[in-house]
Amino acid sequence: NGSPIDQYDPGDLVITVKKPRRAANGKVIAPSIPINIGIGAGNGETIDLSDPNQRKNMDGEQKAHAMQQLMAMQEQMKNLMADW
Repeated sequence: NGSPIDQYDPGDLVITVKKPRRAANGKVIAPSIPINIGIGAGNGETIDLSDPNQRKNMDGEQKAHAMQQLMAMQEQMKNLMADW
């Protein structure tokens, strides 16, 4: 259902894969964004970084953690792709 399987600390980056859903007519509907990138909000919930409304409600510390984690992920992905 897209939920992380482990607990996470405030500021942790949480990436999950969104599963396709089945419509009432039986057709499979793929999500428009196939992954969910969130950041731990510190209350057992994540803030979905792809949702502009949730991003607007982030405080300064949450925004700083998110930017730091996204930049670290970007660097890791760059290195992974270079070694592929």
